[in-house]
Amino acid sequence: MGIRQDEAGKPVFEKDINSAEQWVKAQDELARIGAGKTHEMSFIVSPPKGASPGSHYVGLMIEAVKEKEAPVGLSASLASILVLQISGTAKEKVDIVGWSVNKNEAEVLSFELGLKNNGNVEVPLEGMLYLKNWKGEKILEKKISLGNVLLASSDRSLNVRIAYKEAGISSTGLYKAGIVIKYGLTGQAVDSQISFWHFEKWLLFGFLMLGILPAVLILRVKFRRTV
Repeated sequence: MGIRQDEAGKPVFEKDINSAEQWVKAQDELARIGAGKTHEMSFIVSPPKGASPGSHYVGLMIEAVKEKEAPVGLSASLASILVLQISGTAKEKVDIVGWSVNKNEAEVLSFELGLKNNGNVEVPLEGMLYLKNWKGEKILEKKISLGNVLLASSDRSLNVRIAYKEAGISSTGLYKAGIVIKYGLTGQAVDSQISFWHFEKWLLFGFLMLGILPAVLILRVKFRRTV
């Protein structure tokens, strides 16, 4: 079977999604394993000439087969990931495809991060989030978990939530939020930064009143004229 990662980083086993599925064949498709016993199974791996360099992923799955005389019961299966490394130039390249902030939730900054592995090998990930105030002073620096390794040609979406109190955001002003992603065995890095405004509640209330008050005065003037 083929294997891919969903956007949460979980493996998904499917058929006919990777040409490498045809490269791996089990020597014996059936095996009898007694209760409490172990058994070794052999697989033949035959990548074709001209196979692209880098990592290719195959899912090895073993399923229980019910014998005719066996009583009715639950079927079981086991799955494992086989990584095939084809010699050639390894390319490590991760891109940030999305970095945004949602300030609609009370007392919480909610960041949406999107990553894409445009390389040909899987890469480990490390993330660092930072916040700066309008003076350019760093008010927060925090490591964030990005999950397990990101497989080649895979996407990942993450939500990072930071409380205003933890972020040190209190006064009205323009703030900047940045993300730095380190990846791969060579320690490469990619980063992105966004800006957003924060207004204190009393200031928002003041703006609201400034907008309402003229409207009320205009209505009162019109009312007096009609009277």
